[in-house]
Amino acid sequence: MNGILFAGCSFTWGQGLYYYSDLKRIPTMEEWNFDYSLMTDALIGFKDSVRYPRLVADHFKTFEVCRDTNGGSDEDSLQFIKLALDIENRKPGSFGYLTHKKFKFEDISYVIFQTTQPYRSSFKFIYKNETYYMWPNPERTKMVRIAKLESSGLYHEIDNPMDIFSDYLSENNIEMDTWLKQHIEYVYNNIKQTLMLLEENGIKTKVINWEYDYIDMMLNDDFFKDRYIYLEHENKKYNCISDLFANVSNTMISKDYGFFGSNPPNDNHPSMFCQKIISDSIIKSIKTDKII
Repeated sequence: MNGILFAGCSFTWGQGLYYYSDLKRIPTMEEWNFDYSLMTDALIGFKDSVRYPRLVADHFKTFEVCRDTNGGSDEDSLQFIKLALDIENRKPGSFGYLTHKKFKFEDISYVIFQTTQPYRSSFKFIYKNETYYMWPNPERTKMVRIAKLESSGLYHEIDNPMDIFSDYLSENNIEMDTWLKQHIEYVYNNIKQTLMLLEENGIKTKVINWEYDYIDMMLNDDFFKDRYIYLEHENKKYNCISDLFANVSNTMISKDYGFFGSNPPNDNHPSMFCQKIISDSIIKSIKTDKII
């Protein structure tokens, strides 16, 4: 097997896995927070060695490709894929921080796409013949961020984002709840189009969900339902990582009492145990492909 590219957020990058090491100067960060200045090469090297991309690649005796930086959105993951594989129809602007590596289609056998929360991705809309990208938030109450796309291909953040977006919704007679559904579908379709492009170029694709947002759409979509990875543990299947968190003990670092005892780090990312469940589920799914 050739390489496996893993696109995802901090769950794929391996945030918090350094807490499982015996290294010195392990940083203390709260819940979802992260500070690159506290990272050492040793900490990064350790978390790379136990995250699920390495476990899967090692099983198939190949190499893994992951983005250089932590966190991100589904939109970032799509741009990472397009940069790594030098696909030209990527979004305008600079995403070079995502990866410095380049591969050909024939170098990669699989792309494993781990979805994140859809509200992290931007929403493209046209208002008064100008193109804008809007970044929402999960509560839909805080100030959103909107950038105007200039003819140069660069973004220019504007000062009155809610005014413009409210006018756009009003002009198109769209309620906020309706728009939120449209946004999820917008991100979903962008993911699907990119994965279909990869399939057309000989790369097999699979998807893992963190949250519940995309599940119903994917399981009712002929393209995704054949590429959907269920997370399996003790003969039970879970639809997404949040499902694991809710039902399987020790799968979140902050609740991994099995490893850390009564005082685990306050970090809500997948535990080393959870990373193993994810890797085993991916391996099983890929082996099923080979049988077929």
